This record gives sequence, C-alpha cells and structure tokens, in this order.
Amino acid sequence: MGLNLELWRGKKILITGHTGFKGSWLTLFLNHIGAQVTGISLAPSSGPSLFKDADVQSRTRNHIIGDIRNFEKVEDIICQHQPDYVFHLAAQSLVVESYRNPLDTITTNISGSANVILASIGGKSVRGVLNVTTDKVYQNRDNSKSFIETDALGGDDIYSASKACSEILTNALFRSFPEEKSLSTARAGNVIGGGDWSDHRLVPDIMRSIQTKTQLALRNPESTRPWQHVLDCIYGYLLIAERSLLGQNVSSLSSFNFGPDESLSVAKVLEIFESELKQKIQVEITKGKFFEKSFLQLDSSKSKSELGWEASMNPLLAIQSTAKWYSEFLAGKNAYTITIREIEEYLEKL
Repeated sequence: MGLNLELWRGKKILITGHTGFKGSWLTLFLNHIGAQVTGISLAPSSGPSLFKDADVQSRTRNHIIGDIRNFEKVEDIICQHQPDYVFHLAAQSLVVESYRNPLDTITTNISGSANVILASIGGKSVRGVLNVTTDKVYQNRDNSKSFIETDALGGDDIYSASKACSEILTNALFRSFPEEKSLSTARAGNVIGGGDWSDHRLVPDIMRSIQTKTQLALRNPESTRPWQHVLDCIYGYLLIAERSLLGQNVSSLSSFNFGPDESLSVAKVLEIFESELKQKIQVEITKGKFFEKSFLQLDSSKSKSELGWEASMNPLLAIQSTAKWYSEFLAGKNAYTITIREIEEYLEKL
C-alpha cells in the first residue's frame, strides 16, 4: 500500500518520548517527509544516545523537556502547538528498571498515558492518538502461542502489567469520551536498529561488550523473541495515523500487532552479530534475578489485511541492517547521515 507522503507535508505532529531510541527514529523519519514535529520528553540520558549523536533536536520544530505525568504541562503544549496527530511513545520501557523503580513505571505508563490521551481528546486540532505499547501486554502462558489482538491482556512483571493497564485505559477513555477522535494502540516489541544504547537490551549490550572488550552477560540464550527493525514498526505507526488524518474509522478503537512472521533466539541474534561484525564475543551465562517468558510471537494478520502493512525485513535482515549501522558509526561515520540513508532506502522499497 505504501505511505501517502503528500499527506504528511506540513502536518503538525506531537511525539511524546522523542528523545528515546524509537522516538528519535520517528522524529527523523517524519522530519524527512516534511512533517513539523513537536516533542515532549524527559531529558536524554547522560550516556550515548541517537538523539544526541544524530542531533535530533535540530530536526524538531519544538523540543520540550517535560514530564507527561504533569497534565497541565501536556495540555498546555497541545493547546499552544495545535498538533494534527499525537504519537505517544513516552514510557518507562525496561522490565529490569520496573523492578528497581516500580512506582515510576506505574505512574509514567498509566497516569502519564491517561494525561496524554485526555489532553489530546480535549485538543481541538487533534485528529487522533496512537498509544504505542508492547508485545508484552498479552497474558503469556509460555505455550508457544502467537498472540492476536483479541487475546487476553495481562502481565506477570510490573512493566508488562503497566502497559496492559495502559491498553485497558485507552479503551475506557475512548468509550467514556466518544469524541470525533481516533484512538489506537500498537503492540510491538524487541525493536532493533542503530543508535539504541539502552541498558539491559541485547543489542546495546552486545555493542558495549565489543567496545569494552568484556564478557557479554546473557540470562536466557534460548529465549525467542520477534526481532524487528525499527523502520518496519514506524511504517505501521504511520499507516495507523494516516487513517485518522484521512478521517477513516474514527468511530472505532483499534489495536494492531506489528511483528515478523518468525522469532529467533537470543543465541541466534548473537551469532548473526558476530558474523556481521567479524567479532567473537565472549559470553557469560548468568542467572536472571527476575522471571522472563521463554517464548513470544505476534500474529500480524490484522495489520496486513486492514492496513496493508508488511515487514520489509525478516529478523535476519533486521539484525544485519542493525549491525551495519553500528559498524559504520563506530568507524566514524555521522549518525544522522547513516540513519537518513536507511530511511531513504526504506522509502524506496515501499
């Protein structure tokens, strides 16, 4: 189906969490196709980040440091900047961190989401909101089942439960305030791509191990996940938003899965990275402090049939593309130049 690029030119877009890994890619993508991006987020971490390395701030129309748990702040931003559409990505997105700071995770992912959605519903300019959640919102019994959008939501860890609550809350707000707004949720996880330096994520951990010449600690090498490239995720998000901007299906709340048709184990991901980077990485198997599910797979049939979405990269290609980004960046190439080249190449395939 492809994107309607003309539709995005000049559109005012609000992104919460624009300083994060996925938010930075989305900001650069939208800026590249002519949208005007306002971002609200906490300040980027003091360590390396795509936001800083690619100078994402200079590609935003308005860069705002703020906490989405402050309703008045979010409401004022929407009132002042009059966005046509809102992508809600701001979240505490790490499972391990949710154990360390459970209250921050709960208030950010639940109360913060409520603030963004309610302020958007009240914003006269806003046509729709996409609440980006995770593949971990489903009630996972580790039975090798591929999840569809109508499956029961749940969560056995604080992060997963908070995002499931965010999904339930989105549904409740939609039904409680039936304005002419489009509310949607997008479920995807294990998103990879260049420029992610987050703690406790496999790909950044691999790169840090290479840079520091230290052992890579792996908790569950045989666990499988639906690894996918960040651009395939963003493509899905934009297809959802286009329906809102065109006034389609405004009266219904929709949730969409985005994921590849296969999952790969953690050990396989490491093997591919070693091959692409021509590096042998020493591994230490450690016992995880927290319980993790061993299998996770999404069924994206609904996104394919209703949106015309299709992943352009299978997990192997996604991992190879990600490894190439890091290889070029560590060789001294500019992060913005590498990222925009990948975006342009992606658009040519649509």
